[in-house]
Amino acid sequence: MASFVSYERQTVAIKKGAFNTIDFKLVPIVTHLDEVKVKPGENPAHAILRNISKNKKKITRPRRNRTVIPLIRRWNWILRT
Repeated sequence: MASFVSYERQTVAIKKGAFNTIDFKLVPIVTHLDEVKVKPGENPAHAILRNISKNKKKITRPRRNRTVIPLIRRWNWILRT
């Protein structure tokens, strides 16, 4: 079975255990609209992005190993001198 938005659904039988070449001819479904209304309003994605940025600090992140990083920085300083 194959389906895609605004195309008719099609079903084709296949042979189990054999090589099958399947070709579908896409047949469009034609829909006519009498009218389209566009209303002003907020883009829903903006509300989602606002919530992400508002809750950003609540997201738990793994803590860095606080003893290894200063040692690496000190070692890099020793190597540079």
